[in-house]
Amino acid sequence: MSLERAGRLPMQVSRGCIQVAFPMEPTESLLRQFRRDLLEFVRDQSADSVVVDLSSLQVLDQEEFNSIRATLDMTKLLGVHVVITGLRPGIVAVMAELEMDLPYPAGRDLDHGFDLVRLHREKRTSR
Repeated sequence: MSLERAGRLPMQVSRGCIQVAFPMEPTESLLRQFRRDLLEFVRDQSADSVVVDLSSLQVLDQEEFNSIRATLDMTKLLGVHVVITGLRPGIVAVMAELEMDLPYPAGRDLDHGFDLVRLHREKRTSR
């Protein structure tokens, strides 16, 4: 199942987890819509993980980062494992400089993100 409408981020279930991509720079209204859409999508799907791809973002300011993080925190409270992929070196440098914490596993790219989801699932089932 996929969610793609004008002014919204594309979301789909792939490999048993929700995949979200930011194909454009975030705006305040896009981030609000992202929050609503992701939480509804999590509620309606049986996926146990979310992979958020930020590889197309050139810039991410602290307010935008905090909005994305708050949405992902809410998602995690719903019992969903969260992985972020595709952070560019410039964004990572700014995050480190501003001491912005990333409480989720981060993958280099989408494939690495899916590997992190797989490892999480294996760890969870071996308990």
